[in-house]
Amino acid sequence: MVSFIASLAVVVIFAAIVYRFAPTRGQRAAELLERYRPHAPMSDWSLSYYDDRRQYSELVAIRAHRESEAAVTRAHRESEATATRVHGESEVNRSREADRRPQSACGIGRGAVQF
Repeated sequence: MVSFIASLAVVVIFAAIVYRFAPTRGQRAAELLERYRPHAPMSDWSLSYYDDRRQYSELVAIRAHRESEAAVTRAHRESEATATRVHGESEVNRSREADRRPQSACGIGRGAVQF
């Protein structure tokens, strides 16, 4: 019985709040409700100026990112080519030095055990 009275009190309080804050017949209730109704189907809404600018700036950002990525890749390839050239030159110098070293009877260079 107590729970019934408590739930009835909650319903009465809610009804009193609605009655208190609901617009009367003379107020512009229809106009207030009309304010929030969409004026066109959402699929037909055209893009606003902000959306147009945002899409343009996103495309510019994508191009800039691709260009910077290409520059990094190009720089990486150039550094690899330079490293290969330097490494290749050092290999050539080593082979030239090996040609200049005197060979032992068994064909092994200096510092090796000779028989």
